[in-house]
Amino acid sequence: MSGSPTNGPGETSFAALRGQLHEAATAFADGPDALEGILLGMVDDVDRAVREPLEIFPVCHHSPASALAMARRLREKQPKVVYLELCEDMAPLLGELRNCRLPVAVQAFASDIDGFPAEWAPLSVVAPITEASAEYQAIAYALDTPGVELVL
Repeated sequence: MSGSPTNGPGETSFAALRGQLHEAATAFADGPDALEGILLGMVDDVDRAVREPLEIFPVCHHSPASALAMARRLREKQPKVVYLELCEDMAPLLGELRNCRLPVAVQAFASDIDGFPAEWAPLSVVAPITEASAEYQAIAYALDTPGVELVL
């Protein structure tokens, strides 16, 4: 998406929502900045998000061609945030990839599995990482580029 939807000159379509949330937050919040700050911050986040371009880059896992295309795209576009489909529990391990000789596999376990049948416990996610994977190229870009956030 490029640009905010508008109701009129200079007015975003979030102005009415912002006003309604402000009234509700003022009526129910314990303090002037408590709930009001949270609710208005949410609207501001949505408003900012719709003005930012989002590019989804589909990949063929462990494909050298996808890895090369990902590396090229990251160099060209220089995104400040990279979203990667991985378990967020793996985040602390990703920095350690610099100390590994690839390929490696990163694994996360969940013994508390609310919402899943008990016999499925423990749940496990395994992420094989190779230099020839687009996922690794995205991780390496985010880790090696100052100011880039990696979101799992």
